[in-house]
Amino acid sequence: MLYALLGALYIVARFLTFEKAALIGVLLTLIVGASLVAVGFMRVFLAFSMKRATVGGNLSRASAQPQRVTKSRKHI
Repeated sequence: MLYALLGALYIVARFLTFEKAALIGVLLTLIVGASLVAVGFMRVFLAFSMKRATVGGNLSRASAQPQRVTKSRKHI
């Protein structure tokens, strides 16, 4: 039943596209714009809800004490 309803909606949308192309263009532009605004708000919300990264830990200790690199040379 759902597929029949979606198929009918697709057919109606196709006829409307040929009949009123400018209206469909405006509607699609508004839909894309609204989705971009919604994604922007979601990104800002997620950015403020993230925890701050700490500078301490194993990474800072490892970078504070550089390791010695030794080269072994073999004489032939």
